[in-house]
Amino acid sequence: MNRIIFSPHLDDAALDCTDHIQAWKKDGDDVTIVTIFTKLTAKVLSHDTKMYIQNSGFSNSVTFQSGRAAEDKAAMSELECKYEYLDFLDAGFRPTYGNFKNLFSGKFIDQDQELIRQVSQAMTKWRKEKQTIFYLPFGVGNHADHLITKKSGEIALQASQISYYLDFPYAQHVSNWMKVDKKKWIDFLRAKKSHLWTSEFKKHVLEKYSSQMPLLFNDPNTYRFPEVIFRCQK
Repeated sequence: MNRIIFSPHLDDAALDCTDHIQAWKKDGDDVTIVTIFTKLTAKVLSHDTKMYIQNSGFSNSVTFQSGRAAEDKAAMSELECKYEYLDFLDAGFRPTYGNFKNLFSGKFIDQDQELIRQVSQAMTKWRKEKQTIFYLPFGVGNHADHLITKKSGEIALQASQISYYLDFPYAQHVSNWMKVDKKKWIDFLRAKKSHLWTSEFKKHVLEKYSSQMPLLFNDPNTYRFPEVIFRCQK
């Protein structure tokens, strides 16, 4: 069995699927991680993005780009699976949102429609893959890039081959689930789910993202959350 995980950002697949990846590999499955939004530089940055770069421990977007890529490659080395970058521009570096509040609004803006077209077109190279399961973020948290990845995959890929994973750390917060619409709630509740709790190996992998884990979790040394992967009933 081939398994392809579409990860919005350089840490999402590791955050949400590491223990499943290990289980799949033990079963002899082939795993590939395709990360969509890996370009992290822009001439003009919003205040929120400047603060994000600074809080991540970098002085500018160029060093942020190279540092994040190095972290991800170190994590991929630990996971020992294939990976590919599509190099679309991360939402925080696109001038269309202006601030993080808009970025997490859950609403597609006009420019997103063209981006969805481009991302879905890039994903079609995998459409004819047989004996393959594709994994998309479910979109809890309403991050624009997660929603674009989900929508693009649903356009580009065969519905019968799509499964979803919950987005962490967003799914840890009740306030984000309160924003999930009724249909998505029904889809999630009806779905057959696979749960795996954070292993020591996963903690080791996530430590490679040393600039991000302190921002995502209050105490990255003790966090525990379930990986949840599921397929919606059609």
